[in-house]
Amino acid sequence: MTVVPLLVVRLLFRSKAGFGSLPHVVNAVSVFLDTSVELPLERASKLGSLPLLNRIWDSLEMLPDHSSWSVRRLLLQEDSYTERQFRLSLTEACKKNDRSMVQWIFEHFPGRGVRMQVVEEAAAAGAMDILQYFADNERDSEVDTRLAKRDIFFGGKDTANAAAGGHSDIVRWLYQFETDYERDDAATMEAAVANGDEELVRWLHQVMEIQVCGVPRAAANGHLSMLQFLSAFDRIPAGVVVQAAKNGHLDVVRWAIDRDWDNEKDEEDSDEEDFYTSGFYSRQRKISRPPYLTSIGGEASLAVHTAAINGHLKVAKYLHARVDWPMDYEEQKVNSKRLRSTLAEIEKELGKDHQAAPISRKTMLEVVRKGLLEVVEWLCFEFSGNHTIDLFRPLNEEDTLVYAMDEAAAYGHLDIVKFLHEVAPSLEEEFSRKRKKNIAEKMNEAMFGKRSKRHGIQCTTEAMDGAAANNHLEVVMWLHDNRSEGCTNALDRAAGNGHIEMVQWLHAHRSEGCTTIAMNVAAGFGHLDVLKWLHEHTSAGCTTHAMDRAAASGHLNVVKWLQDNRHEGCTKGAMDGAAENGHLGVVKWLHENRSEGCTNAAMDFAAQSGKLDVVKFLHRYRTEGCTAKAMSGAAAGGHVRVMQWLHANRPEDCSGAAIDDAALHGAFEAALFLFLVRGEKMSQEVIRNDNVRGYPGFYDFIFEKMW
Repeated sequence: MTVVPLLVVRLLFRSKAGFGSLPHVVNAVSVFLDTSVELPLERASKLGSLPLLNRIWDSLEMLPDHSSWSVRRLLLQEDSYTERQFRLSLTEACKKNDRSMVQWIFEHFPGRGVRMQVVEEAAAAGAMDILQYFADNERDSEVDTRLAKRDIFFGGKDTANAAAGGHSDIVRWLYQFETDYERDDAATMEAAVANGDEELVRWLHQVMEIQVCGVPRAAANGHLSMLQFLSAFDRIPAGVVVQAAKNGHLDVVRWAIDRDWDNEKDEEDSDEEDFYTSGFYSRQRKISRPPYLTSIGGEASLAVHTAAINGHLKVAKYLHARVDWPMDYEEQKVNSKRLRSTLAEIEKELGKDHQAAPISRKTMLEVVRKGLLEVVEWLCFEFSGNHTIDLFRPLNEEDTLVYAMDEAAAYGHLDIVKFLHEVAPSLEEEFSRKRKKNIAEKMNEAMFGKRSKRHGIQCTTEAMDGAAANNHLEVVMWLHDNRSEGCTNALDRAAGNGHIEMVQWLHAHRSEGCTTIAMNVAAGFGHLDVLKWLHEHTSAGCTTHAMDRAAASGHLNVVKWLQDNRHEGCTKGAMDGAAENGHLGVVKWLHENRSEGCTNAAMDFAAQSGKLDVVKFLHRYRTEGCTAKAMSGAAAGGHVRVMQWLHANRPEDCSGAAIDDAALHGAFEAALFLFLVRGEKMSQEVIRNDNVRGYPGFYDFIFEKMW
């Protein structure tokens, strides 16, 4: 089929006498100008346009044998590339649940097998029509589809993906197909449990004989009826209370704790039973039951933190009321030991990203950052008397001490700032009163040492600095009127973020002033109004970083203003940065109006970023050239057009090892170009790299071409 010429080409040649009888000329010019035909099929598939796919495919017929290398030609030359395009295009069609596109791909790629990952995507999308189409075209199918039969690889996460999407009918349908690949039955059950699909869970357990798992996910989603249904099988596993508390499901929390206490078949709590096996279908015989959920060091005590940081105050209060908190030193030792055991059990169930934790300074910092005033108040009044919990001890984050009031100010939570300011004296007084020790405490100190002094509520200059940086003017004004800490770099940070009203207020009411950082950073982010104001009202000025940053970010108006109003100028980094980020207009202006020039990093950076127009300009008008990093960087980014240009115009600067960079970044078309056109071979280290072999197409390519 002939590719329909572009409209602009047809109109152009229609006005030219003598070309009406030369349609092949019109077609050739159209194909030359039409860059869409150079799109890989898998990228075109993402656009969901069958006409575009047809246009690309039909253009293959117009490729002369002597034409230069192109992505389209790979479909005719390289089987590994064709297989990759088939697989990735089919994957995109499945994601879109586009059966017509799937049919187009099958018709144009006869006989190619459908890999398991493609089936998984179709299952995840709930694409029953596509899955049935796959089955009808399978090699063993007796359905006449008028197409060559092919292998369809079911298994893996196909049923799990379908279950996660709530497609229980597809789950049952998929299980009729046997597979040579292990199917992830556990993930399927876990997804069904998480969705609260009791009917599917019962079918998976009774018919497919899959063990129940993933119970904490049902708790996280608030599926109480599912938990009640599953509780007949075995003890509720670790993590249920934490996950329910995380999402505020008080009914689930109540049920889990009440069931834990009402379970009469278990023996009484034993302080000696600190390590236990939890979970459904546990075959380990238990000599005595594990601690109750609400016991000292139990899961409920860790879930208080979880509920609090997510703003579920009712849940936090309920858990706090049910938990047995340590009352003396001996109980504190038991608590510490059990907490380690409980956390280990929770991590087994939930992984390392769980939110279970004891109440601590981290709890306070998280609720402060989220602006949860009621939770902050509750934590202060409920735990201020607990000598084992230091809510306001600063936390070291990236070598910086972080204070609760500072964070409240930086996040703009003025109500919390005011509360902490008002309650600080009373808490300090209570701490002083609590320091009067009873006889038992004195004996504990004699035996085990003195407990550390607890921290009161503190505020530093970071409060105003952070509030200014984030444009919380009301907070800054309140701190100015009610606190004495002041600020340090508040004006610099406000200017850098473009907060001109904040800059003006700080200049008028504070004495700290600013540094060159203010104008430098403001220029880099294009805040010309701030730049002008600072230029007129302050004396700190700026450095060459101002123009360098503005140029790199593409703010030509700022660059021009600095040229006309400041004397600092710029460095070679200005053009280098502008080139890297593809700001051709800035590169041209610097070339014509400044004398600093650039380094060979400019073309290297532009090539790495795929900015071919910048590369061409630098090649034509500058003398710095590039290095082997240009081709290597372009290869790593998959910028084939840039690579073609470098190969044709700067072959002396091209490395012979760029194919390794392409392979390590999964840039398949780039790797094929380097192999077919430049004759490069991958190193043995890269050939053996498991990540490289895992990229679509590379496995077949390596074993076909590299061995």
